[in-house]
Amino acid sequence: MMTRILAAVAAVLLLAPASPAAAASAATDGALDAAKKVTVARIDGRLATLKAEGVAVRAATRLSAGHKSTLEGILAGSTEGLNALRSKVQGETTLAAVKDDTRVMVDGYRVYLLVTPQVRLTIVADVEGSAIAALEDAYATLSSAIEAAQQAGKDVSAAKAQLAVLRTQIDAAAKGLAGVADGLLAVKPGPDAAGIRSAVAGAKAKLLAVRSSIRQAAAVAKATRDLLK
Repeated sequence: MMTRILAAVAAVLLLAPASPAAAASAATDGALDAAKKVTVARIDGRLATLKAEGVAVRAATRLSAGHKSTLEGILAGSTEGLNALRSKVQGETTLAAVKDDTRVMVDGYRVYLLVTPQVRLTIVADVEGSAIAALEDAYATLSSAIEAAQQAGKDVSAAKAQLAVLRTQIDAAAKGLAGVADGLLAVKPGPDAAGIRSAVAGAKAKLLAVRSSIRQAAAVAKATRDLLK
């Protein structure tokens, strides 16, 4: 008889609703697990982006050695830090701690807002630097050709005028490019999203202006060459 009574009591206890405290604890645990999963997924997205940017850096054949080294350092440091943060998130026991980790994930690394533009715009800057170097070679070649044509008795006044325009445009491109990549690479992640966004936009605008000068200079170089035919 006693065994039956105990079994009945146990059945009643199993069917009884959880206490409010227990229900609240379960809800908190569920919210914590969900928050951790979301944050880990967001970190994983950033890690995937860093990996892709590493591929871009390795594939950029015109990237200078110094800029490549700096970018590799940024990517390696960000990857190491985010992997450590990922492990930290998985071990958190409170929603507040996960929230703090989320803030660090964004402000401490700025993968999308800063690192990706640093990679992409630095590559562009060094491509433009190579183009300016090629224009300098073209200028030297054209200058020699003009001198030879003049010594041969040809009228080179128009070609000289074009060459002067070319010199101005090459100088403008070089001046516009100076320090753009290094300035952007010096920007650090942090909570000032507006400041970072402004720095990136400024670098992008300067590189667009340099691209325009390069295109104009290339057109003038071709026109100068045509005058010497």
